[in-house]
Amino acid sequence: MAWKPAGNIDHRTQLIKAEYPGITVYQVGDTSHQASASDHNPDSRDIVHALDAMTYSDTKRGEAIRDWMLSDTTDTEYIIFNRKIYERDNQFKARDYSGSDPHTDHVHYSGKHGSTGYTSATGTGYDTNAEKYQAAGFHDQERRYGGQAFLFTVAGDDNVWLSDGGRRRILSGPDAGGVYTYNAYDPMTKAGVPMAKYSSSNIAAMGLTVAQALDWIGGPRV
Repeated sequence: MAWKPAGNIDHRTQLIKAEYPGITVYQVGDTSHQASASDHNPDSRDIVHALDAMTYSDTKRGEAIRDWMLSDTTDTEYIIFNRKIYERDNQFKARDYSGSDPHTDHVHYSGKHGSTGYTSATGTGYDTNAEKYQAAGFHDQERRYGGQAFLFTVAGDDNVWLSDGGRRRILSGPDAGGVYTYNAYDPMTKAGVPMAKYSSSNIAAMGLTVAQALDWIGGPRV
């Protein structure tokens, strides 16, 4: 019986290819994957639950794909990219990855594990609900929140940031408004506004009202 990707893996593959035409995305594993348990190996139903999006030397592309994967982890078990792993049992927080392949040239994605389809080739079973899940596209998150720009700060970061209208749930940590922010927004410095300065004049320079900004950054009305 020929292998096939799980529904969520096929869906995510198609979204990646739509965002980056010409990109190579592998699903089933090669001989090196077959030598040990891997999500790239077909399960007992001949379904594959992993993908590798090849980014080669384009680290920015890899980061963008990783961030999109982290924006919705409903059907996700773990993600690996550039010596970091993000796992379900660690709330998808980054930790150092010490595997023999540092994953600097591709983003690895594994579907959510469960109790169905176990085989020694995978070392695990899979979640059948996750197999059916369809994640939003790369830009759907922004549309979902209305596309309204806002300012925000991030704990441990001296920048004040201008969103593009999307509110992401992962990666940079919660901002002062309790929203988990995405790492691809523009800092105010891009418009010539000093870092960590959100006076009324600087806010006006970004085309936002003080009230709009304070809803998110919680700063003083100056």
